[in-house]
Amino acid sequence: MNTLSKIEQLQKENAYLRQLLEQHNIPFCFPSPKPSANTEQPIQASLSRAEKIALYRSLFRSRSDAYPTRWENAKSEKSGYSPACHNEWVKKLCQKPKIKCSECPNQGWKAITDQVIYDHLTGKHMIGIYPMLPNDHCYFLAIDFDKELCPTLTNTA
Repeated sequence: MNTLSKIEQLQKENAYLRQLLEQHNIPFCFPSPKPSANTEQPIQASLSRAEKIALYRSLFRSRSDAYPTRWENAKSEKSGYSPACHNEWVKKLCQKPKIKCSECPNQGWKAITDQVIYDHLTGKHMIGIYPMLPNDHCYFLAIDFDKELCPTLTNTA
């Protein structure tokens, strides 16, 4: 599929998803970054490192006391996310894979920091987030509309 076809497909999907939101009276809006002084450069290029991190944090609000990191096992060809832990693979503290991180008595979750986010944004590592906040609130929602539920969408991947 060429780039133009992909863009057109994504635009069609975007319009359909906006229509679904409107039908169900779900408000949506996108933050607008501050205008760039140099209109020839993309707006993102005009944001400082701190502003990019702040934008990321505003869009993906999540727990600040813990975050997951992506892992891959080449032998089993499995992958997933596990909580970032100060005690991971530390002898006498970490008993992976016998004990799951969520059941480990020596949990030492790493807090998400601006440096962790910056490293993620620059491709140094992949992180996830835990969107459920301590007060049982969630700031954002991600929805996976499957083809069966949305017959007008086509899967060309």
